[in-house]
Amino acid sequence: MRLFSPLAFPEEAVRWVGGFEDQETRMTVMIHPMSDVQSPNLGEGTRIWQFVVILPKARIGRDCNICAHCLIENEVIIGDRVTVKSGMTKLITPNA
Repeated sequence: MRLFSPLAFPEEAVRWVGGFEDQETRMTVMIHPMSDVQSPNLGEGTRIWQFVVILPKARIGRDCNICAHCLIENEVIIGDRVTVKSGMTKLITPNA
């Protein structure tokens, strides 16, 4: 089943958070298998790429793109439709 195409890695390796019934249903969150996502607070449509670490108290909005090699610390809040480019570290700050 192809949900987002093309992907840079085998689709069966992707972890999707949220249920789906068929190809027409969009997944809630895409999490790359080589990331460490500890937070359950991820908005719908968000993509998290390889080598990303998101700590448990962080909150990520809807339709965000968290690029490779990012660290998002506890208590960081990232709003909707935000792209965090590769290599960024978000420390404890109010809305980004």
